[in-house]
Amino acid sequence: MKLLALLVFSLLSGAFVPGGGEALAQEPQVVAEAAWSEALASYREILEARDAALRTHDILMDRQEEARRSGDDARARDAMRQVHDQGIRVMLLEQQLRMAADALQAAGRAYLAALEVREEELLDALGSAILPMTRTRLQSQIAELRQEYREVERESGTPQVGELRPLPDVVVDRRDGPEELRGKAGLLENRAAEYDSVIAGLEREISTRERRLQLERGREDLMAGISRFDDAALTGGGIPRSGTEVRPGSMDPVGEVDLSSLPLEDQIALLREYLVLARDMRNEALAMARVFRDRAEGVRP
Repeated sequence: MKLLALLVFSLLSGAFVPGGGEALAQEPQVVAEAAWSEALASYREILEARDAALRTHDILMDRQEEARRSGDDARARDAMRQVHDQGIRVMLLEQQLRMAADALQAAGRAYLAALEVREEELLDALGSAILPMTRTRLQSQIAELRQEYREVERESGTPQVGELRPLPDVVVDRRDGPEELRGKAGLLENRAAEYDSVIAGLEREISTRERRLQLERGREDLMAGISRFDDAALTGGGIPRSGTEVRPGSMDPVGEVDLSSLPLEDQIALLREYLVLARDMRNEALAMARVFRDRAEGVRP
């Protein structure tokens, strides 16, 4: 009976199951991966809805301009109301997107931490491995894990930067009354709110990358000391180095920022440049909105 009990305990603990101990060690990684996948799917769903709402908003703005040029005041007012209502929908989706981005980033951090723990376990096992077949298997697992790490970094970092849409093309028309002027001011203020969302994401991403750069520099020093391993097999590790040159003014003001292929130092530099641009555009939108509101109240510069 004692022998049977010992055998049952051993089976439950994975001692007699090929790879059983390794499966148990990977359990936190599996849980973190599931949470990450769920957060990513939710983010993508809301992002798609937000983008569709933005496209509709742009279409309605074009229709509003056509209505204004037609001289039909009733049609112009109705078009402006539609633009205003759609702008509110966009702002609500932006709020949901920010919440989903925060959840995605948190899930990404947890998954990356689990991957780091798993890599340390694999590196320890590699350091004590004797059989060439075992070393080859562990090196392959480390390479796959590092590839997954980079993919999670890319997915959890880049989507949160967002894009800077151009300022609305609105001007003061001599036929504009107080309602039309306030409507145009509202369009500009909505766009400034979008810029605020981008600014918050940029500040968050810069802070995250600065912390990660410090951590990875320490990790790179550690990896440099493991000279007995086959470096060619451990692909995807350490801080990526490239000949990419960061040039002033290289950010696209209306395009999404894709930083996944750049070293962290270059990512931080480009994000800082983009942050300056976003703040300038936000300030310009608010200044223009103030002009329209002042005119609506009968104040002239």
